[in-house]
Amino acid sequence: MIQRALPQLSQPLKNKPEFDAIRVQGAKKLEALNYSKDNTLLPSEVYAGIITLKAPDKTDGKAKYTITIPFAGETHSFQVIQTKLESYSASAI
Repeated sequence: MIQRALPQLSQPLKNKPEFDAIRVQGAKKLEALNYSKDNTLLPSEVYAGIITLKAPDKTDGKAKYTITIPFAGETHSFQVIQTKLESYSASAI
């Protein structure tokens, strides 16, 4: 019985170097994949910032802005129209 058990016990020891090599190779591939990621935003990923605009100074209470953002070799333009509120009241929910 002991003679049968010894080959089975030594088998994992023979496989350990192979598993270690596979683990190291997998870690290197994962690192290369993370390093080579481009700037594409995937679902649930966010690239964000904050733009603060002061209240319109004009007498009509309106202001129009064009915001242009260069990103990853592309240009993205946004038009914002801001209207000054005469009054605001928040009601409790």
